[in-house]
Amino acid sequence: GYSGNLKIEQFGSASLYNAPISTNGQAIICLVTAKHNISNLHTGKMFDGLLVKISMPHGSKPKYLKIPLKHDFPKSYWESPSGLDLVAIPIPANLTQGHEMASFAESQIITPQNAMENDISAGLMVEMFCVQFEYEDPIDYAMPETIPTTRYGHLSRLGFYDLGNGNFNIRPHVIDLHSSPGNSGATVLVW
Repeated sequence: GYSGNLKIEQFGSASLYNAPISTNGQAIICLVTAKHNISNLHTGKMFDGLLVKISMPHGSKPKYLKIPLKHDFPKSYWESPSGLDLVAIPIPANLTQGHEMASFAESQIITPQNAMENDISAGLMVEMFCVQFEYEDPIDYAMPETIPTTRYGHLSRLGFYDLGNGNFNIRPHVIDLHSSPGNSGATVLVW
């Protein structure tokens, strides 16, 4: 997160997701991260924007995007209407052209329905991909890829509770793994 003329104030993690915009498969790429990553942790002041590194194929130049944030209506990002610590920031497709990794799909996000269909429950292993700022070297800024720190743990509580009438009580999932500053907004995969 930056303020003013690229005064970097805070670091976090994010992933690219394909968010569907039609029923015929069209999607827009969104940067998805924790909502608190768009404001200064200590002052609470919203950042002017984000500086994002997008992974490119090995041997390419690194690609950095300067994403200004507009906080008054209409905002330049979507925030969870239910109050979750979650934002999605649409990114024009031409800005991510040539990026190395496939984006995640909205269908890969755990819901009560696909959790039951895929037997996702407490006790399963999880893997988290995050940017660990303390472990970065100058070469990390010059390399084309964003190489994450990978952490392993387990899903100790899945926050979906079936009320039996087709409705669910939803509370936070609990994931036990080591985390530290820079992990906010990281993608967690359930195995």
